[in-house]
Order: sequence, then structure tokens, then C-alpha cells
Amino acid sequence: MRKKLTIAFLLCTTLLGAQDKYNAVLEKTSQLSPYEAIYLLMDYQQDHPQQASVYFHLGNLCYDILPSRDPLHHYRELNELLYRSKLFYGNCLHFAQDQKLPGWQYSVIANGEKKIEYDALKTYLQPRIDEVARRQKACDSIHNSFYRLVEQYNRCQQLFSRFLSQYAREKTAHLHLTDLQREDLERLAAEAEKIPFLIEAYQQALTLEPLRDYNPSFHWLPIELYRLDGLTTTDFMQNNIRLWDYYHWVEHFLREQNEQYERLYADVETEYEHLSLELKRYTIGAKVNGKVDESIVGRCARLELETPHAQALSSLQALTQLGHIEQQIGDTKKLNSVRELIPLLQLVRDGEKQIKKITDTSLRPTGDSAMALIRAHIAGLSQPLSLTQQATHTSTINGEVMQYNALEGEHVFSLLNMTDGWRCVVVEDGTNEVKVLDLNYVLIQRGTTLRLQGETPFVITAMPDGGWALVTDKSIYWGK
Repeated sequence: MRKKLTIAFLLCTTLLGAQDKYNAVLEKTSQLSPYEAIYLLMDYQQDHPQQASVYFHLGNLCYDILPSRDPLHHYRELNELLYRSKLFYGNCLHFAQDQKLPGWQYSVIANGEKKIEYDALKTYLQPRIDEVARRQKACDSIHNSFYRLVEQYNRCQQLFSRFLSQYAREKTAHLHLTDLQREDLERLAAEAEKIPFLIEAYQQALTLEPLRDYNPSFHWLPIELYRLDGLTTTDFMQNNIRLWDYYHWVEHFLREQNEQYERLYADVETEYEHLSLELKRYTIGAKVNGKVDESIVGRCARLELETPHAQALSSLQALTQLGHIEQQIGDTKKLNSVRELIPLLQLVRDGEKQIKKITDTSLRPTGDSAMALIRAHIAGLSQPLSLTQQATHTSTINGEVMQYNALEGEHVFSLLNMTDGWRCVVVEDGTNEVKVLDLNYVLIQRGTTLRLQGETPFVITAMPDGGWALVTDKSIYWGK
């Protein structure tokens, strides 16, 4: 009997000691930081793995930390706290089913009572367990949607940066774009097109658990300056998040590539083939129409297209138009008056402008030949008109006759009335030197505008632009 009493006394003493030790642990936890308290209770739990109230307090400590943590700045820590809260509360309910529940161990529930019922404990913990589950879902949703968005945007930026690294200028990129690079741009557009949906998913996730002082709004920035825009990084932790609009840049770039560059490439080839055929026709004496795409050379210059065919276009166009002019003049067999010569002389001036545009050395001989034919045609048409040239001028208004008295040894070939005075063609009898004199209104010489040696004058006439033209047996001369 005495032995049993001794054992009972020792057991009671042990339990009281354990109780006193647990009281001390709980008292000490109230004086520690949350993580220090958790560490202390975890140490106690190692020796008392089945004591429900230990898990109760551990769960509360973890649960109370949750509001101070968010899934963007403290994801790993928050995830761990959520896991431990769920674990501790679950263990508490599990072990509490078969245990007495002293009120002092559950003071937040007992309200001064010596013990609590299991249902009261469950009623207290179940909402917390549900809240932990909700927070866990929100935490994972916010964290995962955030990083999907950031990673997707960074992927777009990397693709964009890689493309820009290949070309120093946007025009160069257009001019040298390969099929593989076009595929890269199309991939960039496809990746960038996903970003708005990821933004929407992220904003939806934030509604599950709003973050303090964080309410992000997204704004798209147009990419306008090549190799300047689109390369700076974006801070997704700011409330004002500015994103480069890669999708619309690619859309604009490829649209410009298709509508301007690809179309220009096709137009260049079409024009080159057309002009090459016209040139072949001209060289064999067939008729050419002289029609050219007047915009294409300027488009090539503006877009800096410098392919061999593009560079040849200006010369080919000029030669084709020159050939057409030569054929037009050549088709004229006879003129009845100097007035009929003037439109042909205007064609000659157009031809002289075209010959200056022929920079291709392989085409220049053909151009020179066409120009020589033009001058020969004009000379042949002008020679009969030389008989109509007058050394004097009779006014159609009052019949007054104007006459320039040439120097001794010279004779007047033709006297031309101009708006600013007179032009007089004189020929020296001995040397046959031809001179065009500039005379004022009263036929007083102001100067000599032209001297020719070894040429025979055919026609001098005023031009619609206010200048004059002199046709000789060898050439055509222009004066202002």
C-alpha cells in the first residue's frame, strides 16, 4: 500500500512539474518575438509531440504573422507560415480529440473556464483553417500570375533586343530582313499579344488578397525611336507600371515592310523588266512609249534601296524617255514655219535633261547616239526654215522696219525681237564666225552672248520660257 502511495505521489509530482514547466514556457513566449516564441515551443514540442495545446499556440503564432507578409515580397516565408499554420491547427484538432482540454492552456477560448469542450476548440480553429486555405490560394495565385507576367514581358524584351542588335538602323533592318528574322518578329508579336491577358489574370489575382499600398495600373508606351525605345527595364512593384508596346511595334514594322519595302522590291523588278524591254525595242528601231514610273526612283532614294537594279533605274528611265523623244522628233518629216519648230525644241531640252541623268557608263553610248540623232533631226528640219529668217524686222502694228547696222565685214543673218530687247545673229564674211548679239530696244549692242566657229546658223527663235534657241548645222544653243 505504501509503495502505491509513493508511486502516485511521484506521478503527481511529475505532472505538476511538467505543468509548471509548460506554464513557464507559455509565460516566456509572451515576452518573445513571434519567431523566438515559435522556436521555444517547437523545442518543447519535441518532448511532448502529442500535446494538443502546444500545436494550438504554434498555430496561433504562425497565423498572427500572416497579415505582415505578402506573396510578392515574402513568398517563401508566407508559404511556409501558411503550411505550418495548417499543420499545427490540424495536429491540434487531431490530438485534442482524446485529451482533456484545460482552460488555462486555451485561455483565448476558455474565457476563465477551467476546461473547454472539443467542439469549442473546433469552432475556434475551423474558420482559421479555412482562412489559411483561402490565403494559400490567393498567395499562390498572386505569386504565380505575377511571375508569369514578368517572365513573359522579359521574354519579349529579350526577343526585341536581340533583333535590334542585328541592325544599327531601322531602314537597314527593313532592307536586309531575312525570312528567319521575320519569323522572330512574328514570334515576338505572338508573345507580346499574351501580355494583356496575363495582366488581367494578375489584377484578378490581386483582388483575392489586396496588398497594402500596392494597386498597380498598366500603361503602354509606343516604341518610336529605334534602338532607344523599348530597351529600358520595368519595375513591376510600382503602382504606375509602364510597358513597352512590342506588339504594335512589330505590327507597324511588318506592315511597313510589306506595304513599302516588299512592294518597292516588286515595283523595281517590274520597272526594270519593262525598261529593259523598251531599251531592246529602241535599239532595234521599234517604237517605244517612253512611259516610266516617275515615283520609283524617289522611293528608292527615300528608303535607301541600293540594289543593282534599283541603281540602274534612273539611267534606264532617262534613256527610254530620250529614245521616245528621238523617235517623236524623227517622225516629223517637214515643218512649214518656225512656230512649228518650237515644240520640237522643247522636246530637245527635255532630252538634254534626260541625258544628264544617264550615269550608267554602259548606257551612255546609246544615250549619246540618241542625242546626236535628235540634233541631226532638228538640223534637217531647220535648214529649209533658214530661208525664212529675216535680217530686218517689220512691225505688224505700224509697219516700222527695224534694222541693225552690222560692222564692216559682217552681215546680219537674223534679227529677233525679245521682251527685253533684241537678239541679232551676225556672220563675219571672212571667217564665217557666228555671233549672237544682245541689243537693247533701240538696237544698241549690250554684249555678245554667243560666239561660234565653223558652224552655219539655220534658225533663231524665242522660246516660251522667255529664252531663245539657235539651231546650227552642228548643234543647238540656248540663251536666257
